[in-house]
Amino acid sequence: TDCAAAGGQWTNREYNFDNLFEAIITLFVVSSKDGWVEIMYHGVDAPGVGQQPVRDHSWEAVLYFVSFLCIVGYFVISMFVGVIVENFQLSMSDDEDACERATSTPIAAGAPTQGMSSQSIATSSHGSVQSLELVRPDGAYRGWCYDVIEHRWFDSVMIGITLASIVAIACEHYDEPASLDYTLTLFNALFTIVFLAEAILKISGLSWVHYWNDTWNRIDFVIVIGSVAGSVVEFIGTPLHINPALVRVVRLFRVV
Repeated sequence: TDCAAAGGQWTNREYNFDNLFEAIITLFVVSSKDGWVEIMYHGVDAPGVGQQPVRDHSWEAVLYFVSFLCIVGYFVISMFVGVIVENFQLSMSDDEDACERATSTPIAAGAPTQGMSSQSIATSSHGSVQSLELVRPDGAYRGWCYDVIEHRWFDSVMIGITLASIVAIACEHYDEPASLDYTLTLFNALFTIVFLAEAILKISGLSWVHYWNDTWNRIDFVIVIGSVAGSVVEFIGTPLHINPALVRVVRLFRVV
C-alpha cells in the first residue's frame, strides 16, 4: 500500500513461483545451476504475498533450494548410470544369444547350456513360474475384473486419466474464482473414485499377493490411500496447506 500510494508499482522477479508454469521454469533454471544463488536469495527475502522483501527473512528456503539441487543431481546421475548399465546388459544379452546360436550341439532337456549362466537360468525359470502362477480366476466377478485390467486399452486409459488429473492440478492458482475451485474439487473427487476403482479391480482380479508384489502397484496403492484421506479431510472442512492430489504426479513416472 505504501508503494502504491507513493506512485510505485509492484513488479515480479524474472523467476518466481506465482503459478505452476513459472515455478517449473524457475526450478529448471535452478537445476541448471545458472544463477541459482540469486534466485535462492530472492526466496529467502520473500516474507509473504504482497509484502515488501525483507533481507534474510526465511533461511528455511535455503534448505529447500539446496535439497532440490541435491535431489536433482542424484536423479541425473542415476539416469546416466542406468542408461550405461542397461546398454551393457543389452550388449551382454546379444553376446549370449550369439553364443547359443553358435552352439549347435543338442542338450538334454532342462540342462544348462554352455553360454548360459546360472543366474540367467534361475531368472528364466523364475519368470516361467510367475507366469504359470498368474492365471485367470474362476469366479465370475474376479474373472471379469481380470479381463478388464488385462485389456490392451486399460493401461492407456489409466495413463490418460492420470494426465487429465495432472492438468486439473495445474489449473489451480492463487486467488482463483470460486467457480473454478468448485469445479476442480469435483474433478478431484472424480479422479479419486476412478483410481480407487482401479485399485479394487486389480486387487480383485490379481489377488492381493500378486497385486502387492508389483512395485508400481504398491506406489499406486499409497497414492490412492493418500488421495482418499485428503479428500475426506477436505470434505470435513479442515484446511490443508498442500493439495494431497499432488502425490498423483508420481504416477507420471509410469509413462516414462
